[in-house]
Amino acid sequence: AVLAALARLAAAVAAQLVAGGLTIIGITGSSGKTSTKDLVAALLAPLGEVVAPPGSFNNELGHPWTVLQATEKTDFLVLEMSARHPGNIAALAAIAPPPIAVVLNVGTAHLGEFGSREAIARTKAELPQSVPASGVVILNVDDEAVAAMADQTGARVVRVSRSPGADVWAGPVTLDEVARPRFTLHAAGVDTDIALAVHGDHQVSNALCAAAVALECGATGAQVATALAGAGPVSQHRMHVTTRGDGGTVIDDAYNANPDSMSAGLKALAWMARQG
Repeated sequence: AVLAALARLAAAVAAQLVAGGLTIIGITGSSGKTSTKDLVAALLAPLGEVVAPPGSFNNELGHPWTVLQATEKTDFLVLEMSARHPGNIAALAAIAPPPIAVVLNVGTAHLGEFGSREAIARTKAELPQSVPASGVVILNVDDEAVAAMADQTGARVVRVSRSPGADVWAGPVTLDEVARPRFTLHAAGVDTDIALAVHGDHQVSNALCAAAVALECGATGAQVATALAGAGPVSQHRMHVTTRGDGGTVIDDAYNANPDSMSAGLKALAWMARQG
């Protein structure tokens, strides 16, 4: 009863704020939601007042709580949406329907509850299905299950990829000695050099999706590059890299342990180890 009341209250507030000009951005995926949410918040900050959840406030409690942090002064409300069962994301989207939605990937997080990756994909697809025809759905098409969601929405689709041919894509990616990616962002006929302040090759797709959101909201390529260069890790225990006084490097990626995020963290570790 408490959660239902909270959801109804948040829905009423969201509807009132949207009528006043609030833009809602919804983000889902098996891994990378929180990192992408933090990047989106950083990219939108130069464009207006942003409300985004702390850490991983992304379920039936944290999601409406985050909505209720928005006020008449808020320009952008960034929401991440998680799921443990089919219907979870549709329910969250109903509270604060997003005109801009992002789907990052379909992995194996919560596989025990869902039973199959196909069931996970159907649940993630609830987000693009919730976007109105006047909205936009940003899809990481490097994931085939995500790419297939283009057929499940009436909204305009923006395809993001690490390969040419997508609407927003990254040129060749290089990593520095602590696995911070560098690449050229190609979007709307403009090429922009990007240097990320977050660590790990997996952050490229997250940054591309965040950049696509910012561009949809009116940011320029130069604004995207500047914001990404200053957007280091925000939420705790997600690829925080520090160098000690004795030269040792400490990587804190302790937040979660689904197979996909573990693999990404270990790849970043292996890269840094090879650099010395």
